Amino acid sequence: MLITERRHKYQLEKLNSVLEDNEREIIELSRQLASVERSRHEFVELTRYVIESGAMALGDTGDDRASDLSKLGHVLPYVLSGKRSWDGPVMQPQSRSPRDRADELAKKYHFTLPGDPIEATKALLMLAMVLFTPGASVPLHTLQRRFPIEQGGGDFGQTA
Repeated sequence: MLITERRHKYQLEKLNSVLEDNEREIIELSRQLASVERSRHEFVELTRYVIESGAMALGDTGDDRASDLSKLGHVLPYVLSGKRSWDGPVMQPQSRSPRDRADELAKKYHFTLPGDPIEATKALLMLAMVLFTPGASVPLHTLQRRFPIEQGGGDFGQTA
């Protein structure tokens, strides 16, 4: 089948138009994704301060809850994104990283943090709920069942 030059140019223009539309859409989706990631981190950052404030409000309860909540709040944004604040630098490897401290805290409560940063953050938030309300043992049992120490990483099969 022969295609006229005019028809050929029309088809090329049509394909170029589709490509340009796709490129614009990719740019917009990338912008939206960056915005969502920033919002997610900022939400966890604010949650950190709420947890740390709760730890201060608990004061010295005679157990480790206040101290553990303070540690948990501190490591929360690092576990999610590897940095303290969205605009801050990614943490450089050091002898005891915030992720290491988060892993130690999880082990203290007999579970292993999953390797996935979002799942690990959710697990830490469940632990915070238990530390705020010690009578609520169901979330802790759920963490211990989903992310047992023996298997080294629960659902994700890995630790940090």
